[in-house]
Amino acid sequence: MAAGALNGAGPAQDLPSANQQMKAATARPAPAPPQWGSRASPRDKPIYSRNDIANASRAFMKGAYRGSEAEYEALQADIVAAGREGRIADPPPVPGKVRV
Repeated sequence: MAAGALNGAGPAQDLPSANQQMKAATARPAPAPPQWGSRASPRDKPIYSRNDIANASRAFMKGAYRGSEAEYEALQADIVAAGREGRIADPPPVPGKVRV
């Protein structure tokens, strides 16, 4: 008889429970969020494309900013400011306005 069988420590007790396995699977860290926008130099403010904005939103929805929501909020604020400052490379057309 094995020593483990006498004290109740067998192979079944060495395995983590299904609940522990689920927690371990869902607790893995999300990938680091990518950097958005392009810059002419490090001092310049970034210029965003509509694709950059859509990809940042998708990354947030997939959990890339889990634990660093403040970073995503700062990115959102910068994107809004970029819209006001004309730093969107391919802005959507505004109804009623003619582009020249």
